[in-house]
Amino acid sequence: MGSVNCRVSSIRQLNEEMFEVKIQPETWFAFTAGQYLRVLSPDGLSRYYSIASPPWQRSCIELHIARSVNRQQLSMVDQLHRSGFCSVSPPQGLAGFRNDQCRPLLLMAGGSGYSYIRAILLAALADSRERPIYLYWGTRTRDQLYGVAELDELKARYRRLSITLVLESPEPGWTGAAGHLLEHVMADFSDLSGFDIYIAGRPEMALSARDRFCAGRSANEQRIFSDAWNHAG
Repeated sequence: MGSVNCRVSSIRQLNEEMFEVKIQPETWFAFTAGQYLRVLSPDGLSRYYSIASPPWQRSCIELHIARSVNRQQLSMVDQLHRSGFCSVSPPQGLAGFRNDQCRPLLLMAGGSGYSYIRAILLAALADSRERPIYLYWGTRTRDQLYGVAELDELKARYRRLSITLVLESPEPGWTGAAGHLLEHVMADFSDLSGFDIYIAGRPEMALSARDRFCAGRSANEQRIFSDAWNHAG
C-alpha cells in the first residue's frame, strides 16, 4: 500500500492543547488497534500519530493531535484545518493489540499516549472474552485529561474495566490519585506475571516501567508492548 489521500471530516478541540481530528481515506485500509500513521499535510509538514479509533470504525479514522506551541509556523492542526486534506502512509508499529490469549490487561498511558491506549481499550472491550482490564492514565494537571466522560460511561457499562487517573500536580478538589503514574501501578499490583501490558508515553517512562515490572513484579517481557522500543517508522 502506498500513501492514501484523506479528507479531513472534522476537527474538535478536546482540551487546551489537544484536538480530535477525523479523516476519511479515499481508499479504506486495514490496521491493528495500537498502530500509528505518518500524516503529511499539503504544506509538507510530516508527523506520526497513533490511531485513536478501533479498526471496525469504518466511517473515519480518529487522531488526537496536539497543537504546537511554536507560533512561528502553522501546526499540523492549523494546516489540516486550512486545507481540509492530508495523505497518510501505511499503518506502522509493532505494539498493536494481541487477542491471541485471554490474559488480564494492564493499559498504561502517560500524557498524550492515551490516544494509543484508547484504541487498545476499545478493541479489548469489543472482545467477547471477559478478561479484566486495568487502565492507568497519568497527566501533569487536570486540564490535560480529556474524554473523561467517555471513560466514565465505559466504566459504568463494563464491570471488568477499572480506571485510575493520576495527576502529578493536582489542584484543590481533585479526588483521584495523585503523584507518579508508575508508582501507583507498582503499589496496586504485586504480581504481573499473568498480564498483557501496553504502555504509551515518554520513552524513558515506558522503558523504566518495563524494567521495573519485569524485575519487581515478575512481568513477562515478551508480553509487554510499546513502540518506545518497537519503533517501525
